[in-house]
Amino acid sequence: MKKYLIALIIFTLYIYAKTFNNIEFKGDTDLVTGEFDRDTLLKICHIEYPPIYKIWKKDPVFDSKQIDDFVDNLTNYTRSVGYYKAKVYAKTEDDTIILRIIKNRPIKIKSIHMDNEFKRFALFQRGKRFRTSDFTQTKKKITRYLEEHGYPTYNMEAKALVDLDLYEVNIDIKIDKGLKRYFGKTDINNSSKIDNALITEQIKYKKDELYDISTLEDSYDNLYRLGVFDKIKIESDFNDSNASTDIDIVLEEGKTKEFASHLGYDTYEGFRGGAEYIDHNFWGNLREFKLGAKLTQKGYKAYTSFYDPRIFKYFVDDLSFRNELSYQNWRYDGYD
Repeated sequence: MKKYLIALIIFTLYIYAKTFNNIEFKGDTDLVTGEFDRDTLLKICHIEYPPIYKIWKKDPVFDSKQIDDFVDNLTNYTRSVGYYKAKVYAKTEDDTIILRIIKNRPIKIKSIHMDNEFKRFALFQRGKRFRTSDFTQTKKKITRYLEEHGYPTYNMEAKALVDLDLYEVNIDIKIDKGLKRYFGKTDINNSSKIDNALITEQIKYKKDELYDISTLEDSYDNLYRLGVFDKIKIESDFNDSNASTDIDIVLEEGKTKEFASHLGYDTYEGFRGGAEYIDHNFWGNLREFKLGAKLTQKGYKAYTSFYDPRIFKYFVDDLSFRNELSYQNWRYDGYD
């Protein structure tokens, strides 16, 4: 009896630890493209094959312990695209895992309850197959519309009620737009060596304009592209008793100085090297100072530059100044 028990344990461990080199999807799948094509199903199972050009990388090897996870992932996916009665079966043949998908009848939308104002954003239709992604994307589109048109403090109650007994979905979306809001004053908390006037130029909204989150995002991007801030924080101060929304901007300067060096060799210049120092906020107000040198077996070059984005800020706001100076000495090959 003891021998049989040991043999059973060893056999179980062998089966459980078996590895496979291939995986196949069969049943209700798409041959080329679609919700159930091979590439999509591989992603659902978190399987990634290396690109063809990376010939040094090996294809994945699968463990028998992963099979249950593959089945669970595929089952959850079939439900998310509307096949709540789908079945996923797994079996193995030699070194191959075979996953068979039977979609069965899709679940469809029985009713849709939402304000007419927002129906144009709906990606679903009555009588059509219910997809979780359509429901989620519809909510995101409505949210974006409200935040771009003066209603950032909206309240949304969105439900997709799935009835597996009646095998139908009822969608109910209720929206309270809340108070229509406008931009108020902007408070800039700026600890950097940059004048607030330069900061204000990057702000895309104006006081008393309709609140639009996209202009806040554009303002953030403009400030980020200046390349000198370690911290950028933009917050809206929503006060339910006041339609005017004040904006708080917090800016902290980061590291603006950098030093880089390089060494190398090529067949024309021979051994070469160089170094460069850059200060992206030299003396403040986004002035840039650069100093560098390059040395090769063919010669050398030294250079420096200075840039001021607003050299005459009191007279001509949009006039900048750039000065570059360099000296070089190269030996060129001559031919008779």
